[in-house]
Amino acid sequence: MPQKNNVDFIYIGGPRCGSTWLAAILADHPGIFVPPSKEVHFFNDRMPYDFEYRYPHGIEYYREFFADAKEGQKIGDLSPFYFLDPNAAWRIHHHFPHVKLIAFLRDPVDMLYSLYLLLRQRERREATFERELEVHPELIDLCRYDRLLQPFHDLFDAENILVLIQDDIKADPKAVARRVYDFLGVDPQFDPPSLDKAFNLAVETKPTAVGQSRGLAIRLLNRPFLRPVKDWLVKRGAKDIRRFHQEEQFSDQRYRGPSPEIRAQLGTFLQPDLERLERRIGRDLGNWRTYRKREA
Repeated sequence: MPQKNNVDFIYIGGPRCGSTWLAAILADHPGIFVPPSKEVHFFNDRMPYDFEYRYPHGIEYYREFFADAKEGQKIGDLSPFYFLDPNAAWRIHHHFPHVKLIAFLRDPVDMLYSLYLLLRQRERREATFERELEVHPELIDLCRYDRLLQPFHDLFDAENILVLIQDDIKADPKAVARRVYDFLGVDPQFDPPSLDKAFNLAVETKPTAVGQSRGLAIRLLNRPFLRPVKDWLVKRGAKDIRRFHQEEQFSDQRYRGPSPEIRAQLGTFLQPDLERLERRIGRDLGNWRTYRKREA
């Protein structure tokens, strides 16, 4: 791939952890280019919902998503489900062995619950979170952060992997933005207009006809005979990240979270993985309600 269209960084996970906020502050920076529709999902063939498997299209197809990048800009791909598929780690390394990787993480059960609420708005899902996990237990794989990150740590140098916690965004978004900019080698003093905005928030409202229609349209566009139409829309910003802005008041009043019982159950199951994650990233995760941190 020619240097002008080389990919400098890739967001690998997790979903519902701040990736849309990240995409917005990256798109704000004049030294960075990300596709306006954010999620390319080129390297993975595992997803929690139906989608087009794009890797067989070849690297030239992937290059087209970055055709509008300006000379000298850092180019990046933000696809939150890359770390769900260990094949994605190998494929990324095969094409871009020196790429920088970014992952935002949050309390794993809160992440999964937020994903469930989003999917329920867009397609037919089970009426409760507990029932959803009974029918689709494979979703719990998304919570096993350390195992999901392992293939990337096996292949890439540690200094090329940046793992941040979503709580950091709430505490000091400017510090997070500057750390990301510095990691990518662009001006870290730039103040992005999207810094204090909230994006793509989960809300505990019942599915609406509009949301379900949008989900139906997405599923139809993933059909082989309509994929050229989807590609045309996506590359022209039909899923532009700036359309996901929501007002802050939606956050507290309309988000209750998973039940204490299911959190405790999943917390017991995830305990070994979370302990390994804490050691891997060198962060105290005791503020995650799901992490049943043991006394020293």
